[in-house]
Amino acid sequence: MNIHDYQKQFVDSKVTMVNEWTNYPVPLLVGEFTLFSNLQSWDYALRVYDKQRWSYTTWTYKVTG
Repeated sequence: MNIHDYQKQFVDSKVTMVNEWTNYPVPLLVGEFTLFSNLQSWDYALRVYDKQRWSYTTWTYKVTG
């Protein structure tokens, strides 16, 4: 299993969890996440989030100083 497979599995698990645990007609926000430099994972996750109609905000995890 490569890094994209792990990240894909993670994204899919969150979709499953949210869809099983919630049944409320309210917006959902995926907050502060990153998929690092794996462009394939970014493409996959953002397509999934858009399909679910979820909003999202990313975080770069940059450290300075």
